[in-house]
Amino acid sequence: MHLIFHFISVSLPIMATSNDHLLQNAKEYACSKLQLKKFKAEQIKALDACMNRSDIFISLPTGFDKSLIFQGTPLCFDYINEKTGKFCDQNIKSLAIVIVPLKSLALDQVKRAELLGIEAAAMVSDSNDVMDRVCEGRYSLLFASPEVLLSSKGKELMMGTHVYHRLCCLFVDESHCIVKWGQSSGNTEAFRKYYGMIAELRSVMKLCTPVVAMTATATQLVRSKIVQALGMNSFVLIDSNPIVQNIKHIVITPSQNDYPKIFDWLCDEIVREKEQTERVLIFCQSRKDCSELYSLFCSKLPQALHHHFNMYHTNTENDIQEGIVKDFADVNGKVRVLVCTIAFGLGVNVKGVHTVIMYSTPCEIDDYVQLCGRGGRDGLQSISVTLKMSQTGRAVSKEMKDFTKTSGCRREILYKAFSEDSCPSVLGHNCCDNCSLHCSCAGTGCSAKPTLLEQKIASHQSECEIPIIQVSDDQYQKVKSELKEFQLQTVNNLSSDHVYSGTDLTNSLPSSTINHILANIHLSLSYSQFCQMHTFPNVEISQQVWAIREKHLKPCLVESQTTGKCLDDSSEQLEDSDDEEHFLEQLEYCKIHLPSSESD
Repeated sequence: MHLIFHFISVSLPIMATSNDHLLQNAKEYACSKLQLKKFKAEQIKALDACMNRSDIFISLPTGFDKSLIFQGTPLCFDYINEKTGKFCDQNIKSLAIVIVPLKSLALDQVKRAELLGIEAAAMVSDSNDVMDRVCEGRYSLLFASPEVLLSSKGKELMMGTHVYHRLCCLFVDESHCIVKWGQSSGNTEAFRKYYGMIAELRSVMKLCTPVVAMTATATQLVRSKIVQALGMNSFVLIDSNPIVQNIKHIVITPSQNDYPKIFDWLCDEIVREKEQTERVLIFCQSRKDCSELYSLFCSKLPQALHHHFNMYHTNTENDIQEGIVKDFADVNGKVRVLVCTIAFGLGVNVKGVHTVIMYSTPCEIDDYVQLCGRGGRDGLQSISVTLKMSQTGRAVSKEMKDFTKTSGCRREILYKAFSEDSCPSVLGHNCCDNCSLHCSCAGTGCSAKPTLLEQKIASHQSECEIPIIQVSDDQYQKVKSELKEFQLQTVNNLSSDHVYSGTDLTNSLPSSTINHILANIHLSLSYSQFCQMHTFPNVEISQQVWAIREKHLKPCLVESQTTGKCLDDSSEQLEDSDDEEHFLEQLEYCKIHLPSSESD
């Protein structure tokens, strides 16, 4: 699929030299109307493509001001039409139609356009009043849902003379919704089938009217599906990898016993700090989880503080949705904690959020990137925490499983999902929790220790449930023997001819540490948990000891408490099992206390 883009992405058509000055002046006119000093390079490329009547695929990170492209496009055409005398009535404006997924988003975009002096309207129902005013030619922007545009009245509006000849571009904002909502899967019908039918609008537009797909998060696979669904045979590609540098990615696996109290620290903070509480977004993967978690906050906090947290999903009342969107447009808004689904933040200018928590793992990697991108829009250092819980009834993609299970760099997995380019280097402590373990930065600002949020969650987890693995005598002896050999190597590497003390004082792997490792060899630990449980002088020693342990214990055999049967490579089979929750109940667990991890 990747090769397709190399063939169908095309360069901008070359305009006649005599038009270059006109196009440049059009962009300068739009820039001044939008109260900008200048457009970004990607915005200029998009406006040029629109004026050249080319389809465009725009995939730029959250917070890039993609809205300036559809705000600026009709202004550019207004300038050109005035200079070329296309419309006799100068009050007739060029029109850009923007397809948006939510009513609250449409209304928010109208307000933002009006603040810039751009006349705009939202058509979220087949209202005759709005349609009449659109036909009068007084609007530059029309925000609408696909359901309205694809209705008989919507198509009739677009084919009408006053719209047909004025329409300069059709934008599909949040175009990933085409794949997420507009396509059926197996026996499951599409959530919003009209999203999968947007290409039909080409039949009621001029052949030369460009279609522009806009999104902040589209993997290469999702991009190809959007292109196909919109009938883009050739297009200009304007993209940038959405993995920003200022978000640290963290995965925490809570004990099931801790679910009810996992956010006690946040409730305590709301009681203590009130309107000064750091803003936190908690994304749930279903409306059910969202409602249950919101109810939990309601039960733990006094009524007088309830206005500091709220809930947002697709079924939330419109007036509440609009109030929340307005509140988050203000960095000092009253709502400090929001429990929500992916519906929140689509195209909304979320301000003052530097902590995003995933309440269970998102199914797809592009969903995760979109959600974590709601934080850190001001460029300040932020964190995204995934609470990896047992999940039933939802298929998590291989990429997301790799992201949550890896002992390597999580950012690298995210980056490669969107680009074939190598991931740019980031200071270890600003990358992910795994890289923090390996961080050897000696800078004064090094934050390789767990973030404050990690420490808060850990403080409410006195015990951690660890599966027990079956270790044979042969495996035990092999691990013991190799660890002893490695211990002797560390002694030999000490370039000293006069060693008068015992080996425990002169090497990097004391016998006490080896004995502790062997005593807990039956625990199925992650590398992070392993480093928390045992003390090592540096990263190199911990990695080599971990490699010795893993070499002889993989594949692990997990013994069922009730049947006594064993399964190879249990972690993979557990996550892929259709009856995961029942199987987990049968496993034997050992509860241990894990201290907060310190920097190696």
